[in-house]
Amino acid sequence: MLKINKLAQEPPEVSAWKALVNDDWQPSYGNLMGQERRVLRQSLLTEQGHVCCYCNRRIMESPSVENIAEFHIEHFRPQHAFGHLELEYQNVHASCFKNDSPNGRRHCGPAKDDWFDEELTLSPLHDNSGSIRFLYDGSISGLDQAANETIKRLRLDHPMLEAEREAHIAGKLDTEFLLQATVEDLLHLYQAHQQMQNGKYQPFALAVMQRIKELLPAPDQQVL
Repeated sequence: MLKINKLAQEPPEVSAWKALVNDDWQPSYGNLMGQERRVLRQSLLTEQGHVCCYCNRRIMESPSVENIAEFHIEHFRPQHAFGHLELEYQNVHASCFKNDSPNGRRHCGPAKDDWFDEELTLSPLHDNSGSIRFLYDGSISGLDQAANETIKRLRLDHPMLEAEREAHIAGKLDTEFLLQATVEDLLHLYQAHQQMQNGKYQPFALAVMQRIKELLPAPDQQVL
């Protein structure tokens, strides 16, 4: 998973809403609705470059009803055990799908559900590129215990995810491109996945970047 560069502060609209606290009303995640919730969702999408915090799949942004379930506000530390963090901006991310998604897929946030282990849950706020390995066929494996447990619990090895990763890798590193690609071409493609383009990350960017690094001569890997 790509490291999320989290904003230091939550959206001002959310802060103003929290400041309305009084003896008769307490802000909670359950009553976060309307404009404040929409602003929070958009802020999470923006800082993540419109990809899921866990699998880095593209998150749909259509306002139509059928696509609202394409992502949900994910609590990294679950609300049931960390109620005091339910409105903590550093604890919330955008993760693909909801538990009731009509798509029927359960991976990332919905699969993680209430599971959390301080030692074994990889955080999207950290650089986990050295703990996870992707192959051309879209498969994923962990290089340590925490990565393996996170992959299992979040179903990051879901067959549909693997198929989507494989298709994206193949689309970027197809045979025609590889036969004529120069080191400069590979570096350009790497950088296009390393950075946001027009405010968005390429989906499955880390998977493509890993494959590119293995294609580069050793001296050139050092500049990445």
